[in-house]
Amino acid sequence: MLRILLPIVLFFTSLILSAQQSIMGQVVDSSNQPLEAVYVYWDSNYAGAVTNSDGKFQLEIPAEADSLTFDQYEFELKKVSVKDFHANPIVQLKDYIIELNEALVLSKKSDEILKDVLKASKMKLNKSLLVHTFYREFISVNNEFTTYSDGLLDYFIKRNSGKSDLFVKQSRHFQLKTKEESEELISLSISSPFDIRDALGNAFDFESIEKLLKEKNHYSFQISEFSDSEGKTIRKITISPKEGVKELLMEGVILYDEETNLILDYNLKVSPETIPYSKLHNFVIAKIKINDLNVHYNFRLDEGKYRLVFRRVHQDFYIKSGKKIDDSFQFTSDFVVLDYKENEQPPVEFKKYRNRNLFEAGTNYTEEYWKSINAITPTQKEQDLIDTLQKN
Repeated sequence: MLRILLPIVLFFTSLILSAQQSIMGQVVDSSNQPLEAVYVYWDSNYAGAVTNSDGKFQLEIPAEADSLTFDQYEFELKKVSVKDFHANPIVQLKDYIIELNEALVLSKKSDEILKDVLKASKMKLNKSLLVHTFYREFISVNNEFTTYSDGLLDYFIKRNSGKSDLFVKQSRHFQLKTKEESEELISLSISSPFDIRDALGNAFDFESIEKLLKEKNHYSFQISEFSDSEGKTIRKITISPKEGVKELLMEGVILYDEETNLILDYNLKVSPETIPYSKLHNFVIAKIKINDLNVHYNFRLDEGKYRLVFRRVHQDFYIKSGKKIDDSFQFTSDFVVLDYKENEQPPVEFKKYRNRNLFEAGTNYTEEYWKSINAITPTQKEQDLIDTLQKN
């Protein structure tokens, strides 16, 4: 009898251990304002979720998970038991006290320090990696949604160059435009600055920061610091345009670990005061002007391993092409890293993806991956769009 019962007991035990529970909630600051881009996870060895612009998130966790961790570098790390979270799904984070820049004694100029930090980060990330991601993108015309796509994407990072090859494993695509209008959009996207193939490669070569350093005479760099929950010193570089420079410039914050000189997070956007200086540029089949741009990358240093966690980019362009297109286009793309493997070869079962946008891959999936992977929770407006598209 024991021999019969033991396999049955083991079977049901495995079912219990593999059972999942769905966690939904919101993260706010001390003023109860929503916090975007907070990383939420139940175990640092597993992929988590990233809060959206409403501070909301959804995450699938094992039934046996006993706590959640809420991590955003400028706020105190917070762990909450799953039981307490079910009782109150709104989590408030407390921000660190930032020391004044004048209190720091620095041996180099701020931009020179940033250059050293950039070099150290590149060297640490520059290795052969196969990175598994959940990716999504929204395309809007004049702030009205037209296209949504998401998928499971693999990026193969080349050891020496840091450049990446893209492989689309599964994907789905929805559109509101007619076939004729969509073909026009696809044709236009070939000449647009939006390119999914560079999405992860740009993270590994820190393109946005490199551009800032090339134009360093146009910017002011200020450094402050604070100690995180583990006592580590985190330095914050605040970047802003210098007064009197009449060009389209960025502003934002770069956080780095003072001991390792590794970039932990950077969030850069077009400075609103400089938008009037944006110029029209000629591309192959269109004239394009930047209306807005925001790039946000987040990294983690866990047990000596330096890894990318998520990327979020929003781009707004005015595009003029012939007589049909005289509009503003919004491209929003996000991905969260689900897993990565070192010293791997690119997947041989998939062809290298050569298109600029994911919507060109169409709908091609073998499982409903979006139901089990909630790495990026849509906002209510985005979810309404997805629900509408799914019904059509």
